[in-house]
Amino acid sequence: MSASRVEQCPLPKSRALPAVLHLLGTFSSFSAPSQHRDKFKALAQELDSSTPTTKEEIYRQVVGPERHGHTRGYGLGPTSTTVFGTTPGHIELTSQLRIANTQNAELKTKIDDLEKKMDDDRRKMEERMEERMEMERKKVEEKMEEDRRKMQILLAFVEEMKTKK
Repeated sequence: MSASRVEQCPLPKSRALPAVLHLLGTFSSFSAPSQHRDKFKALAQELDSSTPTTKEEIYRQVVGPERHGHTRGYGLGPTSTTVFGTTPGHIELTSQLRIANTQNAELKTKIDDLEKKMDDDRRKMEERMEERMEMERKKVEEKMEEDRRKMQILLAFVEEMKTKK
């Protein structure tokens, strides 16, 4: 009974083939790597002699283009957003730019304020130095004047002593 049944019900052709197409139109996961490798080698040899192409173009010809919602090389699970993250939109970029410009303006005003403060401090320090130098000059002049008076007194005394002798 089983022998006649095998003759009457042959296996479907899809089970007999090693490369079975899935619903998405891709090869089964068991045979795909070897088929991709063979196709990649054949295309690489073909293209070596002809126009220059990038590895990305060859890879795209072998594996196929990326499909919406899938990330090539990561399987069906992760999407490009989960793998690479989202790119910020126009509104988000505009708000980030506005924040950066505000921070930049604040930093510029801080720099200007610090430069003004440094200039004021430098000016005050120069004024103090000039005042000190002026005070020292006056002290030296007063000392010189006092020494000159003492010298005159001493000279007068010496002259007086000379005349008394």
